[in-house]
Amino acid sequence: MEKVSGNLRGLKASELRMLERLMRRRVQPRQLVTFELVDRAAELSRQLNRDLGLLVSRRGHVERVIVADGQLELPAEIERYGAARLSGDRLVVVRSKGGGLGRAEVVLLQRHRLDLLAVIEPEPADMTRSMVWMASLAPTPDAEGHYWRLDEPRTLREVVELVDVPFLIDEIEREFARYATAIAVGTGQERAFLVGLQTEGQTPHEAEESLEELYQLALTAGAEVLGRVMQRRRQPDAATMIGSGKAEELALLCQEQGATTVLLDAELSPSQQTNLERIIGVKIVDRTGLILDIFAQRARSREGKIQVELA
Repeated sequence: MEKVSGNLRGLKASELRMLERLMRRRVQPRQLVTFELVDRAAELSRQLNRDLGLLVSRRGHVERVIVADGQLELPAEIERYGAARLSGDRLVVVRSKGGGLGRAEVVLLQRHRLDLLAVIEPEPADMTRSMVWMASLAPTPDAEGHYWRLDEPRTLREVVELVDVPFLIDEIEREFARYATAIAVGTGQERAFLVGLQTEGQTPHEAEESLEELYQLALTAGAEVLGRVMQRRRQPDAATMIGSGKAEELALLCQEQGATTVLLDAELSPSQQTNLERIIGVKIVDRTGLILDIFAQRARSREGKIQVELA
């Protein structure tokens, strides 16, 4: 597995080696980062004119460096855990230019169940005065319905000297253990978002009517429907059917609402289903799959169950 990833286009071999050297640095487990690590990452970030993401383990090892020219992406193989546990990694983003924490970073926090997320805006004249925005997951929604918390920005000195990372993570996981039902269903009932697709040649009424039929099928299958989303495109996207942008929005919705399934009112190819599950992070079922699931639930004889499996 590559330890330096992201937008590496145009980087020299010497620059890649400098990025790899960041992973030799260690962070005390109690600390979010060190001044030295941020100082070196900020220097490289300015040199490359790109944001750098540092994935740091609970032991303080820099496990991966992600280079971003625009939106930062974490690799799909970064693990996520159950409702009461976090991933075991925190993400520290060092900006090449100004800007605090944005929606894209929040999506990564939620999709990968990161321990913590920190975005640093370096101050070259005095690195200790760099501004830091920190966010963490929450098991219950705030007044705006968000399942995450954003702290007030602080200086890097305050964060390094005052934030006790193991204590903070332990408190977060204790909250999730107490309120796991807010983000996971223990009864086995699927919690689903319905997604419709209106393409060229189909009227809004026809698309809504089809989505209503999917809603009735979902209820028949025993799912709890959390909401509906309608995507309008001239034609289906070859990779994801609904487009990567809409898939990212659904990833955030599913995390915030505790959805376990997305039911899509279309017929997906295997690659489209795989791509959507990778982006959204929950089970994806198309209309045909939902109908077969209903038949499977109602099949009683051995022959009937075999026929459904063959279908």
